[in-house]
Amino acid sequence: MKPYTKLFALQIDENGFVFDPTKGISYTLNETALRVITLLKNGCPEENLHIKIAEEYAISLPSAEFDIENLLNTMKKYQLI
Repeated sequence: MKPYTKLFALQIDENGFVFDPTKGISYTLNETALRVITLLKNGCPEENLHIKIAEEYAISLPSAEFDIENLLNTMKKYQLI
């Protein structure tokens, strides 16, 4: 499991509004992205995210894996994780 310590610095509300106080930048997350961040902050291992999301949103495992990989790559690009 990777430590996602940067996530704990973010201010995130229940509507998906994210504020990064270290950069002074705001972001808006969709429902699924908000759920993935919540799972990570609660200690869900990255390798289990696609299973949780596939179950919760009734989608295929490959689809969930693809979407989560894209989300995590985007978050890394913006240095959120």
